[in-house]
Amino acid sequence: MKKHIVCSLIIGAAVIAAAGTAHVLAEETTQNSGAVHLTFAENYNLDISYFSDEACSIPLSTENCRLNQGDKIYASLPAVKNAKSNLYRFDCFRIWSHNEDGSKNELIAKSDDAGGLVWTVPEDFTGTEISVEPLGGFEQRKLKFSTYSLDENLKEVELQGKWLVNGKSNAEVSPVESYKVVFDYSDYSDSHYFVSSTPKCFKNNESDCRVVFPEADSLNPVDTYTVQMHPYFSLRIIDPEYNVMNFIPIFERDAVKSVKKNGEEVSYSAGGNEKIDKLKAGDKIVVVVNSLYRLIGKGVNVGQPVEADGGYEYTFTIPDSYGDALEITLSKRSQEKGEKVSVPEIKNASITLYNKNGVELRPDEVAPDGGEMIKVVINPFSGYYVSGNDIGGKSYEKEMSFSDYKNNIDKIISEHTVKKYLAITLNNNNDYGTCAYFIDGQEVSGTQSVKEHQIIELKFTLAPDSDFKIKREGWEAMWSAFSPDSFTTKIEVTEDMNRTEIDCSRYFDVERKESK
Repeated sequence: MKKHIVCSLIIGAAVIAAAGTAHVLAEETTQNSGAVHLTFAENYNLDISYFSDEACSIPLSTENCRLNQGDKIYASLPAVKNAKSNLYRFDCFRIWSHNEDGSKNELIAKSDDAGGLVWTVPEDFTGTEISVEPLGGFEQRKLKFSTYSLDENLKEVELQGKWLVNGKSNAEVSPVESYKVVFDYSDYSDSHYFVSSTPKCFKNNESDCRVVFPEADSLNPVDTYTVQMHPYFSLRIIDPEYNVMNFIPIFERDAVKSVKKNGEEVSYSAGGNEKIDKLKAGDKIVVVVNSLYRLIGKGVNVGQPVEADGGYEYTFTIPDSYGDALEITLSKRSQEKGEKVSVPEIKNASITLYNKNGVELRPDEVAPDGGEMIKVVINPFSGYYVSGNDIGGKSYEKEMSFSDYKNNIDKIISEHTVKKYLAITLNNNNDYGTCAYFIDGQEVSGTQSVKEHQIIELKFTLAPDSDFKIKREGWEAMWSAFSPDSFTTKIEVTEDMNRTEIDCSRYFDVERKESK
């Protein structure tokens, strides 16, 4: 009686039932030259081809396959073709020996998702048939959540929050079911407000502090959810005249006639440091002061006033900044005659003038002589920087005569644009070696605050004794002799890179070394 092996691929009971259906392909009665008959079971969730050679160039028939003892079975890389979820995974090949009495024995279980040799028919094989099963199964979908705000250096500050999946606090969901994610930020209702989310939320209910995301499913899954919050701003109204000699609040003595937030009147308690709480970036503030007073802003541009209600009306918005203390100081207008100091307002920064003794020249004060030297400082709000020449750190500073200041301040402002720092996350992860980033010669990592057009140097080094090499083409290939195991490039920061991640693997390729 001829010995033959039937190669049959059947999904076993150990695999999740939803992993897919497999069946044994019908055996052909055609007699081939081999002594062992194989039957291959089909897994409808996997696309696999079988071959008789290591190069995978000579295919094996899955309908009528016979091999001799010592022959080998090779397989291509198993490709997942499941249409119900992206979480189906190939597990291993299982080989069964089928006996004449109907019993079977498990021979091996090959767990190799890279393809290659599946099995070699033993020289002393005594069974009657062999079946080959490609096994797979579904993984549970594991969701990742993060909540953060930014500090004055645009560094992420982790926040806690309540994430709900289908109404439950569970980060794992079925791989084949739909799911809806909700973020509850009621714990931060008095300290933070919602800014944005990834993916974009369906709605943000401020009344119940809930961010609701669109429903996801196994065909259109979302695995990572992120929410950015921002601390509420407080705007303090400082009244220097309210002191031990004068306890009359600004409203009672008509110094400030009214304050509105987004069109609604704001009420205050009596005192010299009135404060408006729970402000957001973009909120519109309107302050009307008595004609004898003016407002000076710190961390906020109060703008130029217009006459209104027998006084002056200031209209401004809360800036999108981080860490700044927002203040407006009530100050009496100068009654002295002569030219007054004029300081223009600019967006996201303040201009300050200092005389030769370092004393601040406040707007509406009597101006110094035209030839007197002053220092002009453009100081950006937190999260911003001044571009152009004569920059000290992130600010503009330059000494000039007062007349030069008057004649050139508009040109100075136009040539020194105030820009927002860009937040870029540097990803050091790589399977083939190590990635390092450098800014101005200093190694950096994580989320960095950078300027537009700033240069980030990336250096990649292959792991020691790696089986891979850096792929180089054209003129780059000549450098392989000098630095075969490392790669360096420069990345120019552009505005569209804000709030994105730099993945070092995007800037180079590796390939397997040729066999020696």
